[in-house]
Amino acid sequence: MWTLVAFRQQGADEEELLRNYSTLTHDDLKAAWTYYEQHQEQLDRAIIRLTEDDDG
Repeated sequence: MWTLVAFRQQGADEEELLRNYSTLTHDDLKAAWTYYEQHQEQLDRAIIRLTEDDDG
């Protein structure tokens, strides 16, 4: 989930996400964005934590 949000924040559009994750549907992405809206603060913290871990 956080991966989709992170890619979206980096500018990926839905068509690109669907190409890269062929098992997902438009409905899956809609559900992901709804979940993100409801848990934005928690997911943003997780994205920051995970990207910091990747950096070093």
